[in-house]
Amino acid sequence: MGLKELQRAQKSIKSVPIPCAHTANLCEVGVVSEQLNLAFVSSWEKEYSSRPAIAFVIWLMYTNGLRISEILSITGRDISRSYNIRIRSKKGSIDRLVNASLFASFLESYIGNNTLVLGQFDRFYIYRELKKLGLSYKFEGNQKSSVTHLGRHLFALENIPKYYVKEK
Repeated sequence: MGLKELQRAQKSIKSVPIPCAHTANLCEVGVVSEQLNLAFVSSWEKEYSSRPAIAFVIWLMYTNGLRISEILSITGRDISRSYNIRIRSKKGSIDRLVNASLFASFLESYIGNNTLVLGQFDRFYIYRELKKLGLSYKFEGNQKSSVTHLGRHLFALENIPKYYVKEK
């Protein structure tokens, strides 16, 4: 899978809406959300050929709202031949499936074995790499910037049910 497939997938990504999600205190200016979406997509695209593991992390965080701990715990046994990845539940959530066929060439060597796909990384390394790529944002009311949780925030903004949304 190459850059053309990545660009096709990129075109299918919807931008984050502007509503105020009062349940998660994620009410931000729409322009900021658009900029963060573009930053995620451009970082993912930039890293795809040179550092597929980092691109894989960015993609999982942004398109599926996964926690960094869920991503770092993926083993080869969690990946099927059709590149469906079983995300094991963390923090009381349920197991779920994510299709990662976009990263087939990266994942191929891990299928079926019991090693961690991203075993060479820890959450601190991922944090530093995301910061270098400019993937952080300080949400209103928070003292610290959101870095490893930012993809989850954007995913929630895009996917929060309408009955939880309150317009300004």
